[in-house]
Amino acid sequence: LARRPVAAAARRVAAGWDRAGARTGAALGFDTALLVDAVDRQTGIETLAGPGTPLLTVTEPTETATAA
Repeated sequence: LARRPVAAAARRVAAGWDRAGARTGAALGFDTALLVDAVDRQTGIETLAGPGTPLLTVTEPTETATAA
């Protein structure tokens, strides 16, 4: 998001969703930290991946989140 006002608004919305998701997860006895960690790691893994990178390496955060 190249435009600062749009990026700031998007961050506020995302932060609200993060808090709401954490509250809902806690009410259900589910720790959302594992999901948040998987999302945070995905971009870095995709950035480092190149030709020949095993598919399971790139999809590991998704598999971890799904197993949660």
